[in-house]
Parts: sequence; C-alpha cells; structure tokens
Amino acid sequence: MIPRSIPFCCLLAAIACGVLGSLCLPRVGTADDDVEFFEKRIRPLLAQRCEVCHSQSRGETSGGLALDTRDGWQQGGDSGSPILPGKPGESLLIRAVKYDEDGPQMPPKEK
Repeated sequence: MIPRSIPFCCLLAAIACGVLGSLCLPRVGTADDDVEFFEKRIRPLLAQRCEVCHSQSRGETSGGLALDTRDGWQQGGDSGSPILPGKPGESLLIRAVKYDEDGPQMPPKEK
C-alpha cells in the first residue's frame, strides 16, 4: 500500500527514474535483484495505473502506446518512445507523470 502522504506522481516519477537509470547505467546488483524490484515495485503500479489504457493484451493502446510489452516500451506510441536512455528527465514517461505543461499528463484523470 502506498502512503497517502506521498503524491502518486512523485512516487511514480522516482520509480520510473530508477527503472530508466537502471537501463542506462552499469548494473550494480544481480539480474535477479532487478527482476525482483520490477515485479514488486514497478509492475503493480503499471498494472494499476497504466495498463487500463496502455495494454496490448487488453486490446487498449491509447495513443498507440502499449506498456505491457518490451516492444511497446521500445517503439512507443503516437508521441514517440516513453523512455529516453541516459536522459530520464527528458523522457516522455517522466514528463507525463510529473504533469509537465508541455506534454501529456498521465494518468489523465488524476495527478
């Protein structure tokens, strides 16, 4: 359960930065550690907050973006790739969950 005192967008942005950083930096932990972190921390948030609208397996890829497949992450959607390796702060995913004025704001109904 996520504490209510932490704004969701800040939590998701911090987690996404960690994931994006792990894609761009040399690995410190083991692959098993990375998988465990993803399965416990990242996948539940994506499933709860993102996959309703961005899931190829559910047949819903709003904006052409599927976040439930590796190809979906790499290819991106109508607005391009959600991640920018080496530049997480410029990544569309981070800008969206931070509700930047010049980009999409996700999830759209609540910050």
